[in-house]
Amino acid sequence: MKNNKANYLIVGTFVLLVIAGVVTSVALLTGRTGATDDYYAVYDNVTGIEFGTRVLYEGFPIGQVEQVKPIQEKDRIRFRVDLAVTEGWKIPADTKAEIASSGLLAAVTISLNAGKATDNLEPGSQIISAPSANVMAAVSNL
Repeated sequence: MKNNKANYLIVGTFVLLVIAGVVTSVALLTGRTGATDDYYAVYDNVTGIEFGTRVLYEGFPIGQVEQVKPIQEKDRIRFRVDLAVTEGWKIPADTKAEIASSGLLAAVTISLNAGKATDNLEPGSQIISAPSANVMAAVSNL
């Protein structure tokens, strides 16, 4: 009888450790392990942007897209993209957020191109959106 209880204890401990390992792995893979500051940008077209899309600051990964939601503006619909950026990251006020892709098969990212302003955006602020570089449009002009 004691042997059965010991086996249940060992199996139960093993299952709990596996569950903890899976939860930790998911947290590390999604990049959501630390505190973040929230910003947003507004775009006319958000092709390829979804939850988890990487946010790069001059090519360095600093966060991800948290949410994309449509907003009605007068006679058209635009899209608000909420960004979660590493807490404390300094973003100059004139920084531009561009939807970018490094190639035909590369994943789409939000690229923050730093401005020259000495003052920084406060968390919760809007980042100026820049027109995206459309790779397919450039190829069709050749």
